[in-house]
Amino acid sequence: MGGTTQSNTSAILEAILESPRDIVILALDREYRYLAFNDAHRKTIKQIWNVDIHVGLNMVYEVIGRSDDRDRAKRNFDRALAGEHFVVIEEYGDEKLSRRYYENVYSPIIDADGAVIGLTVFLTDITEQKRAQEQLEQYRLRLESLVADRTAALGRSEALYRTLVLNAPVAVIVHRDGKILFVNPAAVTLCAESSEKRLVGRSIVDLVSASVALHAGAAGERPERVEVTLRRRDGTRADVEWTSIAVDFDGAPATFSLAVDVSERKRMEHERRRLEEQMRHTQKLKSLGVLAGGIAHDFNNLLVGILGNADLVIRALELSAIPESARVQLERIKVSAIRAAELTRRMLAYSGKGTFVVRPLDLNGLTREMVDLLNVSLSKSATLVLELAADLPLLEGDATQIRQVVMNLVTNAADAIGDAAGTVTVRTSVIEAGRDLRGALYIADSLVPGSYVCLEVSDTGSGMDEATRSRIFDPFFTTKEKGRGLGLAAVLGIVRSHGGALALETRPGRGSRFRVLFPRAERPVHEPLSAPEMFAWRTTGTVVIADDEPRVREVLRMMLEDIGFRVLEAENAKRCLEVYRAHRDEVSLIMVDLMMPGGGGREVVSTLRADGERVPIVISSGYDERTMSSELRGDALLAFLEKPFDFDTFARTLRSLLDVAQMSRASQTAAAGRSAAQPPV
Repeated sequence: MGGTTQSNTSAILEAILESPRDIVILALDREYRYLAFNDAHRKTIKQIWNVDIHVGLNMVYEVIGRSDDRDRAKRNFDRALAGEHFVVIEEYGDEKLSRRYYENVYSPIIDADGAVIGLTVFLTDITEQKRAQEQLEQYRLRLESLVADRTAALGRSEALYRTLVLNAPVAVIVHRDGKILFVNPAAVTLCAESSEKRLVGRSIVDLVSASVALHAGAAGERPERVEVTLRRRDGTRADVEWTSIAVDFDGAPATFSLAVDVSERKRMEHERRRLEEQMRHTQKLKSLGVLAGGIAHDFNNLLVGILGNADLVIRALELSAIPESARVQLERIKVSAIRAAELTRRMLAYSGKGTFVVRPLDLNGLTREMVDLLNVSLSKSATLVLELAADLPLLEGDATQIRQVVMNLVTNAADAIGDAAGTVTVRTSVIEAGRDLRGALYIADSLVPGSYVCLEVSDTGSGMDEATRSRIFDPFFTTKEKGRGLGLAAVLGIVRSHGGALALETRPGRGSRFRVLFPRAERPVHEPLSAPEMFAWRTTGTVVIADDEPRVREVLRMMLEDIGFRVLEAENAKRCLEVYRAHRDEVSLIMVDLMMPGGGGREVVSTLRADGERVPIVISSGYDERTMSSELRGDALLAFLEKPFDFDTFARTLRSLLDVAQMSRASQTAAAGRSAAQPPV
């Protein structure tokens, strides 16, 4: 039952792990065993320790070769497992090989119950930066030495000084009283100029702020380092590490400044923080989705009993003289159970496994049908505007859930406007999109660049700040006094289930624009066939039912016996197979829950089909039919029954499957007869 979420979430997490090329990422459990890592980490370990790593391998005791490295790593891992977030700079590698330096960010992995279940490490290779800093320090020391010895060896020092400065990999700028006197080629490159002449003679304030220039001009004999923004000639800016020291230049006091471009390092730091936040958000969505799906599944099992028992009593009342008032009360129980089932569908929508009746849909027509209902959600001073694209292609989806997306987004827009005058615009279009969708908050792992049907809902309301934007899809988060915080959470779950994408662009005071992308339909619309009335169906035979919930087995047994079947019960897949094999010649049909402890419907079907058994099988589940694997969905003697179900749906599903099985047997018998009638060649 949780396979789809875990598969989708695993695919999402894998994409996150492999997206940064320059950051090493790994995750360990409490025993220091690998849970996950990216390719950069695998290559690094292979380079340093010559070990081929895999999930489950113990990093401390099976990977790290040096005892001092091993002890240091274990200490840091234990700090993270104790719940601490921290950053350290470490070096790794064999003395015979080149050592590598890393800036490591350690964080605990915390589950939904608040327990630390492992740790993550983000490692940024700063070896080149550290070597550059060491080289810079060497230059600085040598330059200081040259300045100190200028009187004794002026000629030789001047020549060496110029050689070093002109070939230095960092920008060198000499200035006096705010005027630039000398620059090296690296400074020309950093400032995006064409030659040294275009910099010499200009004011230092053209490059950095007046306060930085004033501070640099007052530098003493000890280097002073600050981080500043440098203005380039082409209008761009660069983050630089600016170091100044007082020197003599051409016989007079001046300031010697070194500028190191750290823009890329800051970008990588920002990317690392973004990835950490994205992983935390993904973990939170996964935990909440699993929780919602589990609750909905258990609730659906209870509703099977309520609906089944209510239908059985109603059927009994139809054959007796019990007052009509009792029947009415039972109908109310059934209606209440159906409404409760709607609540479980909302919970499953958030978990990404909601119920689907998937078919091609006309988004324009669906939106027009809802206009009156949408207008009710707006205040009298707000206006609803429809901008529906002509010749809009059909989308592939569930009509009820798509209506819920439209309704929830318009309601959210109406709440943002409140009682003020404003406009809510619903727009449809076809857009070309990919994984670089602007403002994307969620993109399905299956989404590939291409053409998608787009639903856009924008408003002229209050907009959102970043804190609100980051939480709007969390269940139960709301900024409204009487809100429940489930509307946008359901939207996210529905989009996830449909394999689409969701984007939001908003600014405080500037309104919001939601865009939802749905896959285009690839097949024509077919009108659903009207279902025959099956309530009075009676037959005979033997049915094996397998479900781990005794209450579910009990109501299934009573419903089957009411139809006329003899019932054999099993509590798991193993027992189901044993019962079937013991009564093979008597069994007309097997009914089994999709997921049970120790195995469920998948195991029963695969085992029996591998044995050549063609017995009809009904698989039931609180999730929709898409949770079955493709090989199960292609089995003609297999039917799916979604929980909760009423007696009519139950009986109709069984009869339809038994009819298919009967036709299949008749076809095989006829084929065998024709084969026997063929004369020998």
